[in-house]
Amino acid sequence: MEDTAMTERLSHERVSNAKRGFSTRIVPEAYIHAVTRDVAAPQAGDLVLARVDALGAHKQLELPTSRKSTLFPGDEVILAYGNRYAPDQFEAVVPDSLGACHLAAAGGIAGQVLCRNATMAAPTAITPLGLIADETGVVVNLRRFGVTPARRDLKIPCIAVTGGSMNAG
Repeated sequence: MEDTAMTERLSHERVSNAKRGFSTRIVPEAYIHAVTRDVAAPQAGDLVLARVDALGAHKQLELPTSRKSTLFPGDEVILAYGNRYAPDQFEAVVPDSLGACHLAAAGGIAGQVLCRNATMAAPTAITPLGLIADETGVVVNLRRFGVTPARRDLKIPCIAVTGGSMNAG
């Protein structure tokens, strides 16, 4: 892949220095080759390289290892775009452009915050630098990867607790 006006290769050092959100844990680093702005709009699950502009409610990012890393203005982070409905925190949607948006969840969800709980500080502000692309230039989306399926021969009872929002269930 060659650098163009809309696509830039990422060095191993830059990828290693970026703080990756927990939401990106199933994507092997080998798939992170470039950043592209050659897209109409991000989709839920697209990985994005973003810069932290101003700290808000989320001052730490949960890493793929489940450890937390303190955020600082200027940090580069790798997140996944997603919608979020958490009545105790934020309601957010995937934005329709690569314009400025927010860290909607400490686990690494980028989105446009629509509203917040009265007890929450303003969201952490980020600027997307572009979507993460693989070595062929295709945008990396979480749908391409999956969790290893459980063994089907195990006879373990399953109990489901369901709900439609943050504290349901």
